[in-house]
Amino acid sequence: MTKVEKSKKKSKRGRLPVPLAPPTMRSRKRARKVTTLFHKYTHERDRAIARGDLEKVAEASQQIEKIGGREEYQRASQLSTSFHSTSKWVLGVLGQKGWLAGVPKSSDDIFPGTDGSKSDMNNGKASSKKGKAKKIHRRKVRLLEVGAINTELLDAAAKRRRVMVSRSDKIPEIGAQESDMGKSPIGSHACTEGNMGALFEDQPVHCLEVRSIDLHSSCEGIEEADFLQVPLIHQDARKRYDVVVCSMVINCVSSPEDRGRMLTLLYHQLRPGGLCFLTLPKLCLTQSKYVTRDLFETMLTRDG
Repeated sequence: MTKVEKSKKKSKRGRLPVPLAPPTMRSRKRARKVTTLFHKYTHERDRAIARGDLEKVAEASQQIEKIGGREEYQRASQLSTSFHSTSKWVLGVLGQKGWLAGVPKSSDDIFPGTDGSKSDMNNGKASSKKGKAKKIHRRKVRLLEVGAINTELLDAAAKRRRVMVSRSDKIPEIGAQESDMGKSPIGSHACTEGNMGALFEDQPVHCLEVRSIDLHSSCEGIEEADFLQVPLIHQDARKRYDVVVCSMVINCVSSPEDRGRMLTLLYHQLRPGGLCFLTLPKLCLTQSKYVTRDLFETMLTRDG
């Protein structure tokens, strides 16, 4: 082998692999800086667009690209939410209310003054006028996540566990037939060791139906959509979303008109008695010239 061939072989071995995706952000200080600058420059750009100032639009756009663009902002947001998980908060509250097991299937199952929470039910049953227990038929919780930057809620809805659905001294006939063919029923498994004749089935851990959207999707499974343009899922308010999650989104909306529209739409996307999980930076309320916390709470509780 010649010296030239040896040098070529050595250079190929020492070549660093080309990353398929940008590295994740690890510095919280960097994340805060990127988030602050991104909001600052996007607001400046949007105001310049409204004025028709093309020079300022180009200048603000250049500054946004300089800090890494929207992709870098999304990586910063992912790091921040890893320390303050909105998804854990949402799932925790839903678990306390008993909603992870579903909500009443129809409005007939929701008694006056209740919202279908665990405090209103007793193991899926409620008292009828005659004093007898009435079984509550439940359905999946309809959840809309606005501005999703990860798939934690989608993953929670997809999570499954194996549950024993039947057991007898003999293996069920369908299990025996399928096992002869080297297969098992779809979504179920016959077990012959330890639990003779037991039939198991994969069932959802949580009774959730999640739709996650973002203006610029960064993960597979998150739908790319503008919340301000999303139509109501049903004309009947009782059949709209049970839960709406909007974390650190409204503060990214540049114009006061669109922020007002977003608050109104959050209200109208929810069914009566539904839950809205809304987070925004504390400084938006404590240092705002136009909004106080009391005024903001009044806006949230007043019909839009």
